[in-house]
Amino acid sequence: MYAMLFGILPFSSEESIEDLFEKIKNDKINFISEDSHISEHAIDLLNKMLVKIPEKRITIEYALNHPFLR
Repeated sequence: MYAMLFGILPFSSEESIEDLFEKIKNDKINFISEDSHISEHAIDLLNKMLVKIPEKRITIEYALNHPFLR
């Protein structure tokens, strides 16, 4: 979803797969875009889907009922 909206992946690394994994685990996601067409609902859903702690991440049921997908 992030890649579809922003046109890039939320994390990348040209160094190594290990570096990419570290970025996924530790870096914050950038939701700043030159495209102002990305809605607050889309950003909200992405934030909730990309929570790093699985127990705190939203469920599929919650996601499917999110205002962005309605």
